[in-house]
Amino acid sequence: MNETIKTSAIKDYNAAVVKQSGRVGTVRYYVKNGLTYVRAAKNSQVTNHRTNAQMTQRLTFSSLSAVYSAMGSHLKGAFPCKALNQSDYNAFMQVNRGEGVYLTKQERALGYSVALPVVVANGTLKPVNVTLCDETAVSDLQVGTLATASAKVSDLSAAIVAGNDGWNYGDQLTLVVLRQSGNYCKPKYVRVVLDREDQTLVSAFGSFSVVSGCLAVAVSGDVCAGFIHNAADGGVSFCKLVASSSMNALINSHLTDEAFADASASYGRSVEKFLVPVKGRMTTKMTSW
Repeated sequence: MNETIKTSAIKDYNAAVVKQSGRVGTVRYYVKNGLTYVRAAKNSQVTNHRTNAQMTQRLTFSSLSAVYSAMGSHLKGAFPCKALNQSDYNAFMQVNRGEGVYLTKQERALGYSVALPVVVANGTLKPVNVTLCDETAVSDLQVGTLATASAKVSDLSAAIVAGNDGWNYGDQLTLVVLRQSGNYCKPKYVRVVLDREDQTLVSAFGSFSVVSGCLAVAVSGDVCAGFIHNAADGGVSFCKLVASSSMNALINSHLTDEAFADASASYGRSVEKFLVPVKGRMTTKMTSW
């Protein structure tokens, strides 16, 4: 009789464990492929979920995610050095940690986004350095005295291959422009495959020019821009976009103490303790005595 009761109790216990999920004391149950596993539970006792530092991280993460949403479909293969099984999204978010601005919960719900000078490719090929000045993105690609107004792709290809180490026919030059248009950032991509025989005019791809012997292109307005080198064998360069002066001003307007206060309040106001020192933050508003 006692054995029957004991066996029944064990069966009931096992059935309960099989269906168990979630945290129980110091362990956490989870189900995978129909089987129940148990592991030690991490300490989740956080004294304050809404400090300034935590709110800043959440807000900038949200705005950075919005940029990926705008660009992600064109970034496949841009992060060849990512960890095994890591998604392009996670690779993008990891390499751009720290970038971002303050947007309110309502602005994010409406899909608003702000163009940011983010890393859009993280390969091992030599990067194409870019300087933005007077609405022109000037690269460090040497093209000599190329007459861009009449040059064909074959001419541009020959100039790049001859003047720059590591470039070969079959490689691709990709121009990435992330433009702020109202409340949204919109990407534009221009790609030119280096080809000996391509008779397409370079001017068909954009307003290219030569500045001090280097390839340049016109990029007016509030933009972030950069060039990516894509090799024929699958290699890719590192590329971090560069923001125009007007775009930098717009970004900075979303990083003020007022912008932080509005954004954090929309999610649940930060409860930073005023008398506890927080490095790098000071009060800019004072009431009259």
